[in-house]
Amino acid sequence: MKNPTRVVLFLCASVFFSSSLFAASWYVSVSGSNSAVGSFQNPWSLAYALSRPATVVLPGDTIWVRGGTYVAPFSSTLSGTAVSPITVCNFPNERPTLLGNAAIVTNQVILTIHGQYTHYMGLEVTSNPVTRISIGNTDPPTDIYYATGIAVYGPSTKIINCVVHNCPGGGMGYWSTSTNAEVYGCLFFNNGYSNTVRGHGPQIYVQNNDETKPKSIVNSFIFNGFSLGIQFYSSSSDVMRGLTIDSCTVFNSGANTNPLQARRMNLLAGSANSTGGFKVRRLKVMHNVFYRDTTDNTAPQYIPYSSNRKNVELGTEDETLTDADVDFNHNHLYGDPTPLLLHTWDSGSFTNNFLYAYRSNNTIDRYVLEQLNDSPPFKVWDFNTYYTNQPSFNGAFDGRSFAEWKSTYHIDTNSVYTNSNPTNNYYFVRPNKYDSNKYYVTVQNYLGQNQVSVPLSTTGFDGTSYAVYDVQYSLLIPVDTGTLNGQNLPLNMALTNVAPLVGIAPVAPKHSSKTLGTFIVEFYPECKTIKPGNWGDPTIWENGKVPNCYSRVKVLHNVIVISNAWCKSVEVDTGATLTVKSAVLLNIGKQ
Repeated sequence: MKNPTRVVLFLCASVFFSSSLFAASWYVSVSGSNSAVGSFQNPWSLAYALSRPATVVLPGDTIWVRGGTYVAPFSSTLSGTAVSPITVCNFPNERPTLLGNAAIVTNQVILTIHGQYTHYMGLEVTSNPVTRISIGNTDPPTDIYYATGIAVYGPSTKIINCVVHNCPGGGMGYWSTSTNAEVYGCLFFNNGYSNTVRGHGPQIYVQNNDETKPKSIVNSFIFNGFSLGIQFYSSSSDVMRGLTIDSCTVFNSGANTNPLQARRMNLLAGSANSTGGFKVRRLKVMHNVFYRDTTDNTAPQYIPYSSNRKNVELGTEDETLTDADVDFNHNHLYGDPTPLLLHTWDSGSFTNNFLYAYRSNNTIDRYVLEQLNDSPPFKVWDFNTYYTNQPSFNGAFDGRSFAEWKSTYHIDTNSVYTNSNPTNNYYFVRPNKYDSNKYYVTVQNYLGQNQVSVPLSTTGFDGTSYAVYDVQYSLLIPVDTGTLNGQNLPLNMALTNVAPLVGIAPVAPKHSSKTLGTFIVEFYPECKTIKPGNWGDPTIWENGKVPNCYSRVKVLHNVIVISNAWCKSVEVDTGATLTVKSAVLLNIGKQ
């Protein structure tokens, strides 16, 4: 088969390219075929592209996936190298959707990843089940369409800026062999199903079999599922070794299951089965927000399930086992009724965390921390902030007062406990390392304001136009646009629109209360060409990104538009030409 011409690649802000000097660009479309050559004009099918041998798709190559719907299942065996990974990426300004095949009743995986050193970027993975309610009590169910979004087996794999939603079997199986892997900048929501007992299908089910090659989940939003948010778990093998969770916002896990069933934890790290002595090792949880909405489950019928509704659970339930090496630092835990359940660990640190136990009525004690069987805390435990919202309650530490807690364990010397509501808002602003124009923002709006201004002094985008997207609603329809002025960005905290749940479910998803805001802010600096070429080629643009409807474009070279394109404004420099091909539209100032 003839390869496309290999060219030198320029660094692209939205795509991580390798350090390989020469690499090829291949193309995929919904109308592509197995007999094509993989060029822009003659693209492959997606299934064919993902199965290309190493003699065709080489380390450092990029497979551009055009917009449209691709019917699953798909399996990838692509393999790059540590120095030159392969990239499978959405074509600029287009949205490829991998859709589960509802004709398959059970046990489908929409995208299965083998191979290694391959980055999957900008893909939507979803399905269209008729119902999310199983009338049986088997897992997986046999009476409803059941599909998992992504199953990762290949080591050194990256899932970047993808959206995984409405998959009844769960969002992702992040399996033990996929060591040294990364999930970054992704959204997981509305995944799972409900049966007669409880919700099933975690948003991310994680295992790892080598603590020297830990995997990570970073800078992602995980919310509104039927079951757990992140589950680092095993009951049959020793695969809870090596996981980092950093800068994520995980909230309202289990919110879509039967209202009379227990809600689930945002993070569970551990096992209930002690057979074989399986333990958690090398767990790092840093700079995350774990949130449970206090407007959910307030009726009396939910009270019997309060013991299952912890926000975060750390460790193996069998207290004869001692889990090892956990670092839980700079995390923000909020919600109903208990932020943290702790098991026995032999080493670790718990510092600079914020825990707020809130309950909208006085029926249930609101511990900020609960110890199973009096499991002792880690020795390094300090500089934390604790809140409860019931002034008459003084046993927030598993029945102990704060003074008793400190004197019993000789910890928290520099920590603060307050038996009232917080009096400040908190915000968390995180740049996207694979897309320099995007920032992920989480706001804890304890003052209950309808609008919160978040400073963005370190972005360098003052005077630049922006669009704000509500993570819980849509990444295609902005909730606000404007120009950054004075480095303060006003964010609407009273939003109510939410992305719909596909299929019949016990309850419809709802937006979080205004206590929590979750946003992606995208900036649109001026786009300048650095060489002549095709408008849709990201390498001709100074910032490595093809312009979209918010971009101010300056054409300094000869450019041709061969497919429909958008921009906010365009200026053509003297001596340069901008040619729009016949029957193609260049939409200026239109969305």
